[in-house]
Amino acid sequence: MHPAVQISRLQCLPPSIRRFASPACARNSTLKEVERAMEYIQEHRAELSNSQHNAFLPVFFHHLDPAKIPSPESLDSMDVRTSETISCALISLAVIAHMHQLPRAVGVSLWPRVWPWTHFIVTHRDRLPAPPPQPTFETDFVRLIGQFHDHPEGWELISSTPGFRCFVAQIWKIGPAIQEPYRELMFSDLSGFIADLGVREPQNFDEFVQGAGGDVKDLAALIVQYMRSIPLKSPSSRIVRGGLATEVFRLFTFIVEADQHPGDDVKWLGTPFGPFFEALVHGYAAIEAVLELMHTLIASYTPHTDSAKALKIGLSFITRLLISPWGYASLEPALEGGILKVIVSCATLSCSSMVYLSSRYLLRVGIPLGLVFCDSVIEVKKSLYELEDAITTAEFRHSKIFEDWEIFVKLARGRIEILDDEQFEEPWKACDNLKCGNFDAKQEFKRCSRCKSFYYCSSECQKTDWQSGGHRTACKSYGNLIMHESMSGSNLGTRERDYLRSLLRHDYTANVKKICAEQIKSMSANPSAVLLTVFDYCFFDLQLEVHSATDSTLAADLRERSEAEYNNLVARSKASEGTLHLHVIRIMVASFRRDFVIPLRTADSEMYDTMKKLAAQGSYDADGEEFLSLLEVAIETTIHS
Repeated sequence: MHPAVQISRLQCLPPSIRRFASPACARNSTLKEVERAMEYIQEHRAELSNSQHNAFLPVFFHHLDPAKIPSPESLDSMDVRTSETISCALISLAVIAHMHQLPRAVGVSLWPRVWPWTHFIVTHRDRLPAPPPQPTFETDFVRLIGQFHDHPEGWELISSTPGFRCFVAQIWKIGPAIQEPYRELMFSDLSGFIADLGVREPQNFDEFVQGAGGDVKDLAALIVQYMRSIPLKSPSSRIVRGGLATEVFRLFTFIVEADQHPGDDVKWLGTPFGPFFEALVHGYAAIEAVLELMHTLIASYTPHTDSAKALKIGLSFITRLLISPWGYASLEPALEGGILKVIVSCATLSCSSMVYLSSRYLLRVGIPLGLVFCDSVIEVKKSLYELEDAITTAEFRHSKIFEDWEIFVKLARGRIEILDDEQFEEPWKACDNLKCGNFDAKQEFKRCSRCKSFYYCSSECQKTDWQSGGHRTACKSYGNLIMHESMSGSNLGTRERDYLRSLLRHDYTANVKKICAEQIKSMSANPSAVLLTVFDYCFFDLQLEVHSATDSTLAADLRERSEAEYNNLVARSKASEGTLHLHVIRIMVASFRRDFVIPLRTADSEMYDTMKKLAAQGSYDADGEEFLSLLEVAIETTIHS
């Protein structure tokens, strides 16, 4: 037993003070005597030294004897003695929680008494004669735990107690309802040990979830709520030990632990999402909250503090999200939240080397994968405009991340050019009656009201395609491969679909020489083959591939997704006599890699006939007039419809 809790400790008090303490820890002491000791401490707090204040500890230690805890049955017909015993315990817990600078090691002696009584009071609160007010009892408990966190033996004893984490989560849950300044005081104490709750262990995590409400969504909601509240106070006013940076770092560490972090940043980036992380990032509130905290940390950044470690985890959090299958849906809120500003700002801080890996991943993988979507490109355009001054400073231009930034900006500027192109604003279509093939502005066409995929320049063309073009038998099958507003598994609106066609058109034009060469090569092996030309945007650099539309793995995958639709597309390509080519755009959509067919339409068969001729020759001059003429035709007489 620690000397600080032994009755002999009372001898340290002057007789004039001891007379208030000694009766309160006598064998048959009464509630009035305990109240008298408490009142003396409260009335003379300013006069008592810390040593004298803490010398009262044996009094209240005495009244927390677990042997005095009443049985649940006795609460139904409670006598005066039982009622006074409970009241003495409540007073003792409150007084001990407000003692300052208790010896850290005393927690080993106190905890075996504090916890049984705390658990009893929480369990039977509604049955007590004078239940402790909420949240005063809870905040006192957290304050007490905060004092003993730094003592290894004491913390091991506390953290290994069944039910402890459940109660901490319950306290966290009521935190937002607490009035200031008590709310901040409570979170200050809570943040002191939250990162060390051992929630990486499944049984500890499950216990914490139980206290938060029973579901990982409840825990995720608590964390988001806490994150949103942190920036509300200025960094200089924080009362958490170590300030804002330490509070954020501890919270981020808790998130990492709860996500079963394998202990290595690189491994964490590629670790599949568990139920907790999925719940945390659902709805994007966590993304916004994390970025808001990072902006606050950067604004108040001080070297050699927990700021660097907090920023590192925060960037890893965003990176992990954006390079995952969830990145498609998360990029826009991340860009709106200022992720590019965070990357640029961190590049000139003393912690730049710590966050470099995550920043590079974001610039090379996480953000580029989403720049196939119009809304994301719009947000990048806004961000680059806002960062014009920051990215031209000598400090940033000499930073380690600058080379990656330049590569990213080159890609982003290219996508912005497509956004600003008049062809995107006024897209064109080709009549889907293959016997017509008229090209005109999209608004000049009428759409099939059933499949919403085919467009016709006149009622006559629609009737012709319905009766003899095969659309009658295939109409109801469309909805998985050709992009349109009601296609399954996607939320791509009209503007997004038009942007994807413009992107495909841009990259087809830029790579037409390579594409035609690959197609001629495939036609040499099989002159009558229908080809699938793939534009794969699931990498930083565009990947181009040419496959057979009948006997390739890709063909099998597309056929499995929508057999009738795919077979009809292949049949239409064959029947077109070289005026309809099957191009496939591959992107990440709604957590999955998705392939969409975007037909390339030509005004006539000149391009196809020339490729067949060159393929039959077996060889050709890539700089010769015939091939160069082919490229010109491929660009000037085609559209992606």
